[in-house]
Amino acid sequence: MAELEQGVVMPTINITDSDIYKDIRAYIKGLFNIEAVQGYSNNVPMPNGSFVVMRILFNRAISTNWHEYDIEQDQAQVTQSREVTMQLDFYNAPNQAQTFVELWRDFHACDGLSVVQPLYANDARFMPITNEEKNYESRYMVEAVMQYNPVVTHEQVFIDEMPVTVNLLN
Repeated sequence: MAELEQGVVMPTINITDSDIYKDIRAYIKGLFNIEAVQGYSNNVPMPNGSFVVMRILFNRAISTNWHEYDIEQDQAQVTQSREVTMQLDFYNAPNQAQTFVELWRDFHACDGLSVVQPLYANDARFMPITNEEKNYESRYMVEAVMQYNPVVTHEQVFIDEMPVTVNLLN
């Protein structure tokens, strides 16, 4: 029988929101060579020129969990497919917004991403905003939907043998 350790090992997850942002940022920078930032932060000025602001809107389960066990390491892995909707605001970049949508719906995005895989995206919508200087900014909003399969690893106790005592009644 496996011995229980005194210290409890905290569960870990292999893909975080930060990993998703890095994957999408790298994909956008590879396509257009423009800045892509996680937003929205108070009291931080917007970058100059063309850029993209990324924000995760939804992250929901789309499957039941499945499990794998590692008896040698006293661990279990729990995996669940998840669907993420990310809002991408393309500032001063209408052509890049449209190009992104078309390539997101193509195998090009599948090949260009490593953490997530694209599912679909809506058409870019023109939604101008007023900046901190009270000037209009050209903004095209896209909602890109993607899937990823995070794995949570946790401690698992396994039993090698089970002692059985039989009590006979007269």
